[in-house]
Amino acid sequence: MTLDDVEWELGTFSGGPRESHGVFEAVYDRDLKRLRFERRGEFWEAVAVAHDLQQFGQGRCIAILDSGFDSSLLPAERLASRSRMKSSIAQRRDFHGTLVALLAHEIAPEAELLLLEVAPTVARPSRESVAEAIRAAGSAGADVINLSLEFETDCVPRDRSMLDFDVLATPDPPRETFLAQVDAWLEATEPYEPGGCRRPCAVCAELRRLRPETLVVVASGNVDRAACPACLDRCLGLGFTTSTVVRRDGGDIEVYDLPQNFVQNLNTEVVIPHPKELRGTSFAAPLTAGFAALLDDPCDFADMARFKAATVPLAWLLSTLCGAADTASGWATLWAGFEAFAGALPERHQHWRAAPIAPCPTCALMLEDWYKNYASLLLVVGRADKAIEATEVAAAVMPHSPAMFGLLGEAERRVAAAEPPGSVEARRLRGDAARHFSRALELRPDHPYWGQRVAELSDD
Repeated sequence: MTLDDVEWELGTFSGGPRESHGVFEAVYDRDLKRLRFERRGEFWEAVAVAHDLQQFGQGRCIAILDSGFDSSLLPAERLASRSRMKSSIAQRRDFHGTLVALLAHEIAPEAELLLLEVAPTVARPSRESVAEAIRAAGSAGADVINLSLEFETDCVPRDRSMLDFDVLATPDPPRETFLAQVDAWLEATEPYEPGGCRRPCAVCAELRRLRPETLVVVASGNVDRAACPACLDRCLGLGFTTSTVVRRDGGDIEVYDLPQNFVQNLNTEVVIPHPKELRGTSFAAPLTAGFAALLDDPCDFADMARFKAATVPLAWLLSTLCGAADTASGWATLWAGFEAFAGALPERHQHWRAAPIAPCPTCALMLEDWYKNYASLLLVVGRADKAIEATEVAAAVMPHSPAMFGLLGEAERRVAAAEPPGSVEARRLRGDAARHFSRALELRPDHPYWGQRVAELSDD
C-alpha cells in the first residue's frame, strides 16, 4: 500500500487524499490557473473593504502546515525561501495543501506563504511532526499560522449551564434577567473550557511558545466531538455557516444553520459563509487566515471573534419576538440588549462615535449581523428615524454590504412617507432611498424586493 492510498485525516478531511483531489479539481481552473467558486456573503464583502484600503497582506507571512504542496501550481514569487516541501512528485495528498495555500493567497495575494509539509502516519499526521512545523513557523516569524488538521482530544466544551435559553423563547423577558444573559453571551463565546488538554502534548507546548502577536487559525473539524488544536486557548477555531433571510416588516433577519454536505464541529469561535463548492472546515481556516493577514493587527481580529458569536442569540431572539403575537413590552428590553452589546465593543470599533466614519474590514465581517438586526429591530418598532442613523454608520463602515444599503433605503422610504406628500424633505428622502436601494441592488442584483422599491420610487 502506498501513501497515496491511505485514508488519513489531515485537514479534517476524513475522506482522505482522493476526496481532497476531487475538491481541488472541482474548484481549480487549470487553463486560467485560478480558483472558481462562489464568493458571496459578508466574508467577501469584508475582503473587498480591505482591498479597497489597499490591504493585500503586504509585509505579512502566513505559514501553511499541511499534507503536501504542488509548487508548480503556487505563486513562486510569494513562496518563502524557508518553506519545506518534501514531495518531488505531485500526489493526491498534495492537493489538499495546495488548495489551502491557494485560498489564503486568494485573500492576501501579497503575503508571503511559508509552506511546511507535515508528514502523515498511517491514520493521521503525528503530533510531533505538527509540533516541529509550528516551531519552524514561529522561528520564521510567521504572523498567521494555518492548521487545517485535527486530532482527538480530551479538551472539554464550555459549560453553558449559566445561559438561560428559555429567555430566548420569552416574548417579554424581565429586563435585568435579559441583560444578564447578554453579558453571559459575551463571556461564554469561547467554545472550550480554558486550560486546554488535560494531557498536553508537543503541539500544546509549541503553541504556548509562539510570540503573543502570532495568530493561529485552525479548522474546527469535520467531527461531532471535541477536536485539537481548535480547542486550544491560542487557536481560533473556524467553520462554515449557511444563512436564510427572514423578512419582517421590511427588516432582514439572518437565521443561521450548518452546511448540509458534511459533518462540522459545533465548537467554533468564528463561522464564515459556506461556498457550496468547498467541502469541509479545512477551507474555512485558510480563507480566514488570509483575511487576518490583511489587517493592521491580526490578533485584534481574534479579540473580536467573541462579538460575532454573541450576535447569534440576539438574532435568534429577534426572530422569535418578531413571530410572537404581542411583543410590544419586550421591544425596549431587546433594544437595551443590543445597546449593551454595542457598549461592550472595543472603543476603536464603536464607529458611531468617530468622525469621519471610516471603513473597517474587521467590523464588516464581525459586526454586520449586529448592525443588520439592530436596524431591523428599529424598523419593526417604528423607529425608522433611528434606523437611518444606525444604517448610515453601517454603510460607511461596510460599504460593500447590500443589506446595509437596503436597510438604509427602507428606513429613508418610511421616514419620507411620514412627511407631507410632495414636500422638499419627502422628495429628498425618497431620492436618497432610491439611490441606496439601487446601490443594494448593484451589490446583489438578484434581490427582488430592492428592485421593486427602485421601480416604485422611480415612478415619482
